[in-house]
Amino acid sequence: MSDDIMSDFHGQMVNLPTVPTKMAEALEMDHAKSTETSQREMIYKLGHRDARHAAAEVCNAADQKIARLQKALTELREEHWQNMSRQANEIVDATLADTGQEGS
Repeated sequence: MSDDIMSDFHGQMVNLPTVPTKMAEALEMDHAKSTETSQREMIYKLGHRDARHAAAEVCNAADQKIARLQKALTELREEHWQNMSRQANEIVDATLADTGQEGS
């Protein structure tokens, strides 16, 4: 998955591919139940299970991206405050030097 700032997680979930082989597997697994209705139910259940799993994978990727963005934001905020503190100290030191007093 791309690490772009904007990711279309909704689009990924809406456009999850179907896997026709799963339907064939469902039919083969359903030999004990020979009715067409039971075969359709099995196909539906397997498809629903697979869809939930695929959607959960997309959500997991979104959670990971959110965690990376939160970490980056925290690091930027900390760096910003360190820079602001350093600049404030430099201004105080310069002001004190101009007035003939000692700096910190």
